[in-house]
Amino acid sequence: MLHPLAIITSMFFIVSACNKQDQPAVGLSNAKIETTVLTENLNGPWEILWGNDAHIWFTEKGGNISRVDTATGKATLVFTIPDVVSRGEGGLLGMALHPDFSTTPQLFVVYDYNNGSDYKEKVVRYNYANGTLSSPLVILDNINAAGNHNCNWRWEARAD
Repeated sequence: MLHPLAIITSMFFIVSACNKQDQPAVGLSNAKIETTVLTENLNGPWEILWGNDAHIWFTEKGGNISRVDTATGKATLVFTIPDVVSRGEGGLLGMALHPDFSTTPQLFVVYDYNNGSDYKEKVVRYNYANGTLSSPLVILDNINAAGNHNCNWRWEARAD
């Protein structure tokens, strides 16, 4: 099912007074909010994160990993993980970029798949180069998955 969701960035401009003794504090009633739709027509967007490469990275439940150039708004499909199985709330779930992505371009994902007749989950590391992912390395595997209220645990890549 195609969801009419869009990635939206908001910029908040709050003007602060230079001399707080002479002027009252500025509240949120003076905030200016601007929104821009960068991409739309996504199919189950799940994880959205800001990369240190000036791109917004996002996953879709069915296995797509894409990124949006924030300067142009152009969305580019990076990779589709072939063994992702989306069932209920399951599918391609979490994603994290290596903390030093600019020098260690690695991406970590957690997703559901079929292992025979069992619905399982795994954590996989990919290398990013030339606009795509390669060299998958399974970090954790054979985790019991569920089609509803899947493992909503948060994790992040760490350099230590």
